[in-house]
Amino acid sequence: MKLLTPSEGYPESYWLSYDHTNSLDHLEFYKCKKLSAVGAKPKVTLAKKISLSAFRQYDYFFSDGPDLVGARLAEIINSSTFASDVQLICADVTINGKSYDDYFIINYLRSESAFDMANSSYKSLIKSMPDGPKKFSRIVLLDKMPESGMFRASESNSHLVVSDDVAEHFKNNSVKGVEFCSEKGSM
Repeated sequence: MKLLTPSEGYPESYWLSYDHTNSLDHLEFYKCKKLSAVGAKPKVTLAKKISLSAFRQYDYFFSDGPDLVGARLAEIINSSTFASDVQLICADVTINGKSYDDYFIINYLRSESAFDMANSSYKSLIKSMPDGPKKFSRIVLLDKMPESGMFRASESNSHLVVSDDVAEHFKNNSVKGVEFCSEKGSM
């Protein structure tokens, strides 16, 4: 298993802004369930002026809401064995004032245990709820074969995990914007 993280060179100026007011509540994407009635296309904006051609070389994008994928990665996912682990939802993305509809919010449909809690470092976010949400300062993954190819870690649903096969598939297809690691420290 591997943690999915932004690649080292992912530009800060490429972080997108999710329209929290007029789009589906971003917390719905953390529930690991298929969304059937999304309503209007979720809106996402890139506020800074950037080189469109450089931006479009990336395949995986991060936002202050759900993550997105471009058309090339959507095609790679849809033609893979792990396509049923995610739902791709067409988004209305505005870049440099122009709207694009070839970007998709990636909704992770699976959740499973992935963290080696004995070797990870964390503390409770709410002292009165020791079994509640946790803040991790170091994550070590379990040494096991996951049931899903792409999923949210049940220990912290904001962390995304992929199987070794998916990580290798992304690498073989030169997917740009993400990298994978077995452990993460100094968070």
